Amino acid sequence: HRGSQVLEIQNFYPASLDDVARVHSRTYITGLEKAMSKALDEGLIFIEGTGPTYATQTTFAESLLSAGAGITLVDSVVAASKLGLSPPLGFALIRPPGHHAVPEGPMGFCVFGNIAVAARYAQCQHGLKRVMIIDFDVHHGNGTCDAFYDDPDIFFLSTHQVYQTITLHTHC
Repeated sequence: HRGSQVLEIQNFYPASLDDVARVHSRTYITGLEKAMSKALDEGLIFIEGTGPTYATQTTFAESLLSAGAGITLVDSVVAASKLGLSPPLGFALIRPPGHHAVPEGPMGFCVFGNIAVAARYAQCQHGLKRVMIIDFDVHHGNGTCDAFYDDPDIFFLSTHQVYQTITLHTHC
């Protein structure tokens, strides 16, 4: 029987723009960064996209920090895997959310696909061949699904509510 340990990671860095650009278009990233000056002047702004998403002056920095939390978790799990025989597990509870953000922009109150950024980082920085993402939410994680739809090395499982029942989608 293997016991569980909860490790709260508090000191992590924001994701780099290059990390985010592995999932999201550079045009979207730079446009969002530029919009922060408008948010500074107006307080709350609407970010153009395919669904309702709003931003304040700190949204860009907070979204990079959220994506960085996922990347830090990947680094921690990979490092732990090199220390012991039992495969380490990781779980990230990250805000703001990200599973609706599509590669070309925001959607459904999500700015960057945090878990998508972390999964792509795991592939690129650590050479992980296969990555599994489990999305547990009342809505389908369409943005994460879109990011990896054509990538056979990412297995995406979305559990979500449909018409008062729970539906499972594998890959998309």
